[in-house]
Amino acid sequence: MFRPRVSINRLVWIIAVLVMAISVYRYTNGVLITLGYRTGLLPLQSLPTEMQHWLPGIPLWQDVIYLAGYLGVIAALILLVSRRKAVLWMYGIAAGIAKIDWALLSPSPEPLAVLLGWSAFVQYFVILSLVILLRQRRFLH
Repeated sequence: MFRPRVSINRLVWIIAVLVMAISVYRYTNGVLITLGYRTGLLPLQSLPTEMQHWLPGIPLWQDVIYLAGYLGVIAALILLVSRRKAVLWMYGIAAGIAKIDWALLSPSPEPLAVLLGWSAFVQYFVILSLVILLRQRRFLH
């Protein structure tokens, strides 16, 4: 009888880590663009046209919310890699903070802002579903 080398739990964990790593990558792009624009190291003209319209209108406190969500996702990735149960709470809080930022951006007429928000929402749902599955299967400790 054929027995797979990788258990279902391990496979789900690997997928969750990869999807969350993609989330961190996307966040990193946003943070670098925001920090570059705020510090003057990244000229507004070097950004895509869509960003040139809505980036200057984002207040500093909203960037702080975005950064807090970013740090929370990094902490959640560390917890997931170390297979800790707290990843569920940490990622849930980080996703909630990130959705506050997106809700503030959603009235934006720029389709890029809306597209990025919805794609991130789907990504959050997938990650939370995988983490809940891992927790139910007692893979996290």
